[in-house]
Amino acid sequence: MSEVIRSEHRYTDRKKNIIEALKAGGICNRPKKLLPADQDYIFRNYHDGKLTASDAMRLLGIGRTSFCRFVANRETERGK
Repeated sequence: MSEVIRSEHRYTDRKKNIIEALKAGGICNRPKKLLPADQDYIFRNYHDGKLTASDAMRLLGIGRTSFCRFVANRETERGK
């Protein structure tokens, strides 16, 4: 077999394995979105100083920029 044909077989085998894994367990699914009550609980604990920002970000599953936006939105809602 030539190298090109071997390469195509490896690609096809890899693709089949990925498809089988996705069907079996859904390895590429997005994480579940937190319920608003859970988000409120995390925000309250962060705001009260019981959680650090990095712990809150990890629990929410978001990065620093999204966390800053999340906190700003929550503080705006609290002020209303």
